Amino acid sequence: MRVVSMFVTKDHFLFILKSNEINDELYAAEGLPAGNPIGFLSEGNASTFKKTNLNSSWELYSSNHNSPNLHVRSQNSLFGAVAETDNVVYVNIIPREDANLGEWKNINNANENENNAIQNTDTAFQLGAQCLVDVTRDINTFEIISSSTSITESDIDISF
Repeated sequence: MRVVSMFVTKDHFLFILKSNEINDELYAAEGLPAGNPIGFLSEGNASTFKKTNLNSSWELYSSNHNSPNLHVRSQNSLFGAVAETDNVVYVNIIPREDANLGEWKNINNANENENNAIQNTDTAFQLGAQCLVDVTRDINTFEIISSSTSITESDIDISF
């Protein structure tokens, strides 16, 4: 499972993902638009994948992707990452206005007031950490293994 902490700055939205299980999906650009994110694997190892279009299969881009490592995904590419170790910290930085687009909307669990603040203020703030029992993926193919939502924040340590 992964725990997400979110920070909003004047111009950017930061997702800090902490994963404690092998096979946790760290990132998956399944559709467009997705903004123009910068990703940084700051701890652990991951496998990365790419797609040439929405209907194609995932292809291995690099296995044993070691931290620290930076990547930039262009707005028109499809990219995914899965944890190879059980101690992964992965950071995504996106333009603030893209926080509710594409796959970001799926992991942005801000409440209505927080979403209004994200879209309508120049204020920097931190959103609460959230436990997300999300998708697990095969390290070699990026195929979905399972998806579950049965664990809550009280079940794990969410400190960063």
